[in-house]
Parts: sequence; structure tokens; C-alpha cells
Amino acid sequence: MQQVFKTVVSKYNKNNAFRLYDFLQSDHLTELLKELEGKEVSIEIKDMTNSTEKEKLYAYYHKVLLPVAIEAFRDDGWTDINARSADSMLKDHLAVEVSYNPLTDEQHFYPKDKKSMSKKVLWQFIQDCIVFLEVEKGFIVPEAEQFKK
Repeated sequence: MQQVFKTVVSKYNKNNAFRLYDFLQSDHLTELLKELEGKEVSIEIKDMTNSTEKEKLYAYYHKVLLPVAIEAFRDDGWTDINARSADSMLKDHLAVEVSYNPLTDEQHFYPKDKKSMSKKVLWQFIQDCIVFLEVEKGFIVPEAEQFKK
């Protein structure tokens, strides 16, 4: 399924309520539910008022951006991709650190852990993911405007 469904991460108001109502009435949701028939699913509506900025970044990454990445990787032929492997692939491609050993002149490359990223670094990683998915993969990431500068 090419369509990735928009998750409302922004402030709840009357307009968002209409968007949610439209989503619940959409053919896209009907199609998604047919695909998920017989599977256990979870739908979450959460008050983000008391969440830290970093928690909101994690929520956007995991609830909005990562599903787009899964679809993009599946479009590339990766059939067994899931959230964990898509996360790993994004970090391997966009969040790599280098460790250098001056005694042996060797370098070791490893993906950064999101939990150890500062808010600024996590923000930049999300921006890089959006550019990668939209420019290189041709997929639209919902609600990405807030990360584009």
C-alpha cells in the first residue's frame, strides 16, 4: 500500500477533529482495515501537553516518519521490513558516527543511538530522514513542514 496515513501530532482543535472524522470515513481506512483483518491493532489518541520536546520528536519519528520509511523500503524491494529494521536502515544511512584508533589508523563506523542524541541532533536526524524519503525516495512525509527550514 503506497498511501501512508497521516497521524495527528499537532494540537487538537476543531479542524483536527474534522480531519480525524474525514480519516475515519475514508476509503483509505477501509482498505487498511481490510489488510489488517484478523490482526491485533492499536489506535492511540494521546494528550501530548505534558510531553517534552524530545518526546514529541520521538512520537513524530515513530508514528509518522517511520511508517513512510517502511513503505519506501518496501517499494525498493525489501519485503521483510518492519519498524525496527527501517529504523536501523535510516540510522545506518543518516546517523553514523566514526570512532578512530590512532594506533592502528583504523576507523569504525556505527549508527548513533537515538536515545543518546541531543534534541538538536535528533531534530537534524529527522530533517535528514525527511529529505531522504521525499527527495531520494519520492515519498511524502506528512506534517514535515515544521522540520523544513
